[in-house]
Amino acid sequence: MNIFKGKDKNGKYIEVKLGFGDKLYKNEKDLGFRVTQNGNIVNDNGRIVQSDTDVPGFLKKIGIFR
Repeated sequence: MNIFKGKDKNGKYIEVKLGFGDKLYKNEKDLGFRVTQNGNIVNDNGRIVQSDTDVPGFLKKIGIFR
């Protein structure tokens, strides 16, 4: 299990885990995204939202990390 640590927009430290089934979880809640074996980040519908595995960069892009 990979853990990504960062600050949210209020400056509070948060952790996002890459857990079971390669899904992304914030505070034990599913974010609706997963990382595929090809290295893409996809949403629950299977649509590619980012074509590389830069998870911290992706979390900044969607506003979870600042």
